[in-house]
Amino acid sequence: MRRLTALKFYGLAYAARSVVTTGLEAVDDFLVIMAQPGGARKTMEQHVLPVVAESQLTDMILPTRSMYAIVLAWCGEFGMARRELAALREYAMDGPQSEMLETRAEHVEAVIGRWNGKCRRRDPWQRYWGEGPPDSENWAETKSASVDPA
Repeated sequence: MRRLTALKFYGLAYAARSVVTTGLEAVDDFLVIMAQPGGARKTMEQHVLPVVAESQLTDMILPTRSMYAIVLAWCGEFGMARRELAALREYAMDGPQSEMLETRAEHVEAVIGRWNGKCRRRDPWQRYWGEGPPDSENWAETKSASVDPA
C-alpha cells in the first residue's frame, strides 16, 4: 500500500504533520476499501497516535483521537470507543470542532448499533475466516452446504 510507504518516508524525514495526515488516510483505506479494522488499529497505534503525542500537534488531537474511536468501534471495543469520545468532549471546542466530534460520535454509535453483540470476532469480514456474517440467520445451513468434504 502506497500510503504506508509514504507514511514511513515522512517519518524518516521528520515530517510529523504529513505522517499524521497520510496515516489517517491509510486508516480510512483500511476501514472503507479493505475492510480490515485490525490494520487500521495497528496503523493508528504504531504510527499516528505516537507522532501526534511526540510532536505535540495539538490541532490534530481531535481528528486523530476521534478517528481512533471509530477504529475501536469497528474492532469491537465499544466501551473504549465511547470512553475516547467522552475524553474528547472534555476539551473546549469551537463550532466546527464540536460538529466534527458529534458526527464521529454518531458514526461510532452507528457501528455499535450494527454489530450490537452479534459479532463474536473483532473483524467485520469474519465470514472469510470460517464464521458466519453476524446478520445471517441461516448461516449454519449455508456453511454445511458449502464445505467441501474432500
